Parts: sequence; structure tokens; C-alpha cells
Amino acid sequence: MMTLEDCRFFYAQEVRWAANLTSPALIGAYARVPREKYLGPPPWQIGSADLRALTVSTLGGPAQRKPDEPRDPAKQGPDATGKPLTMYRSTENPQDLYHNVVVALDAARDINNGQPSALALWIEALSGGLLFEMKSIRTDPHEPSEACLVHGPGVCVSSAETAAAQAK
Repeated sequence: MMTLEDCRFFYAQEVRWAANLTSPALIGAYARVPREKYLGPPPWQIGSADLRALTVSTLGGPAQRKPDEPRDPAKQGPDATGKPLTMYRSTENPQDLYHNVVVALDAARDINNGQPSALALWIEALSGGLLFEMKSIRTDPHEPSEACLVHGPGVCVSSAETAAAQAK
């Protein structure tokens, strides 16, 4: 059985190939950051890009409703069996988060955390030299320092090696 660490490594490789990433630092970040920690408690509502694109563009999804109108799964059109398509599927298994899928933050308003491969592509394109300076992703509590390239609550992109890497 795969561990969450195995799933994170597989996920990083999936995002790498989907976005054609070249930055080892960014790929490594996808392999290390615990995605489930930033998505709220389960159950999670997961959506695939392919199903979402089909639903939105051709089957009466959000593109065919007013922005303030709640999403009605019954208006999303039938699948091949006549059942209504839904844009999200529910899961409580954190391993299911480690695919190139979006996770709903507010399913009723179709707000999600963003397509991992698209975000990775944009980060790599916009990063300039930042990713070459990145040595670690820190999730330990600490005060901001000069080594913090991006510092936020619970996570920090750092130019400092981790203690484990320094010990090698």
C-alpha cells in the first residue's frame, strides 16, 4: 500500500509531466508539502479538469448561469447513462488529493484551490531566479528571517537548507 509520502512523490511527478516543469526545486516542493493540511477537513470535494471543462463548456455548468446564481447539479446535463454530471466527487481519503485535480473550497460557488499543473507552470514561468534560490519548504513554526523567500502562516519557502540536509 502506498504511503502519503509515496503519493506526494507520484503527485509531484504527475504535475511535472502535465506542466512540463524543469525546476527540481518546484517539483520537490510538490513532493514535500502536505496538500491536505491546506484544504480544510475531510470530506474533500475533488474535480478533474477534463470533466469540469466538459461540464462548464457544453452541459449547462457555471458558464451558462449568472455569477450569483447557485450551481444546480441537475442543470449540468446527463452523462451517457442519463445521470446528471457533477463537477466534484467527495472523498475522505487524503491519498485522493495527490493527483492533478482541483479541490473545492466552496463548491456551491465553484471556488477551488486551482489546478496544480497550471499553478506550477505559472509559478515556474514567473519565478525568475526565486526557485533557484529555494532550498527548502519549512512547515515548522519560526520567525521570518532573511532566508524566508516567501513566509506565511504554516509554510515558508526558504533559501536555507533543512536541518536534515545540513546534517548529511
